[in-house]
Amino acid sequence: MIVLTIVIVWFVVIFGGLGLLKYMLIQKERKERKVMLEKRLEHLIQSNKYKSPQEKNESS
Repeated sequence: MIVLTIVIVWFVVIFGGLGLLKYMLIQKERKERKVMLEKRLEHLIQSNKYKSPQEKNESS
């Protein structure tokens, strides 16, 4: 009975650790994607500021 308890605890620890690792990797990927999109948006805003009014109307 004690061996079964130890085995169950180890399975919970192993799968919990793997699940936590996967969760952390997904969060890191989402954060990187968010930063990339923010930089892209900032670049688009900056490039749009310097267009002439005529170019702005044509691109709309």
